Amino acid sequence: MTNGNMPNAFPENNSGVPTAKPKKKIYKRVWFWLLIIPAALILIFIISGIIGGGDSTPKLIDLPEGEYRAQCQSYTYDEVARNPDSYSGKLAKFTGEVVQVIRKSDKELQLRVNVTKKGSDEFAYYTDTVFVIYTKKDSSNILEDDIITLYGELKGEQSYESIFGEKITIPKIYAKFIDVVGKSS
Repeated sequence: MTNGNMPNAFPENNSGVPTAKPKKKIYKRVWFWLLIIPAALILIFIISGIIGGGDSTPKLIDLPEGEYRAQCQSYTYDEVARNPDSYSGKLAKFTGEVVQVIRKSDKELQLRVNVTKKGSDEFAYYTDTVFVIYTKKDSSNILEDDIITLYGELKGEQSYESIFGEKITIPKIYAKFIDVVGKSS
């Protein structure tokens, strides 16, 4: 104590020289918590995105293969494109020509498939594109110009930008089974 009975803000050591005020532990400082809480929240969001898969596949109907294929209905492109929300969640079957294959990983493919057959059998061609998301079950590949029959669940629409910068929106289907039935000529 100095000056009588008034306490000193800085305690004195044995020689009477004031010592520095003891430092607060780091976890008792406000700035520490202002940094830790946001960092922890960001880390939780990153981990949940990795574990949850980020842009994950929606919950789809799960049935044995034979039953799944049997429940798939054939729809026209116009039916599905005109009212995509009313067909969302329905099992569908389409046959068409693969016009683009995008490999997202070893197993996951995104396909653009033309599903409306025009012309005679000898001079057939396909129009009207649907967007297909498919997880392969084996090592066989699906190639552009393959004619396929796909069985899957309709899920609204998919939008993308064309090479000319136009926004294109087409029906989307999560295919569970795909059979390659031929090659376009």
